[in-house]
Amino acid sequence: MLKKVYMFNKARNKFAWDEKLEIKMFQEEIKEFFDAESVAERIDAYVDCEYVIQGTEMKAIYNDEPNPNVKLWNRAENLMRSIIADELDGLSFDIVVERARDIVCASNELKGKELVEGKVSKKAFTVNATEQIASMVLVLKQEKKEGK
Repeated sequence: MLKKVYMFNKARNKFAWDEKLEIKMFQEEIKEFFDAESVAERIDAYVDCEYVIQGTEMKAIYNDEPNPNVKLWNRAENLMRSIIADELDGLSFDIVVERARDIVCASNELKGKELVEGKVSKKAFTVNATEQIASMVLVLKQEKKEGK
């Protein structure tokens, strides 16, 4: 996922630094996780948190700035992982999240390059990553049930 995050930020914002925006984006994703109604929404928000934290870290390094989101991510990551893992009915967290990363990265690539208030705007035809994640989890659960 790192290379995809790198290419996304390089193409869209050239690693421009806006500390307030980085904090805002990360806090939005954290809030989405805790407001989520389903495991698919929580997985999507978790991967979005990873995406934002990695992008913020790249921009922080590029601009020789500290990453303002590291402390919150260090506090939240294990908690979020545990909540999701408890909901996966024995599925591998790592496999589910790796597949979700592919879905989220593919969805983000469809967003285009237009910035609105510093953030990449979503296009009308952007795929719904949460729905794709929900389908993927259902398939994995069915495969597990069938012994595949």
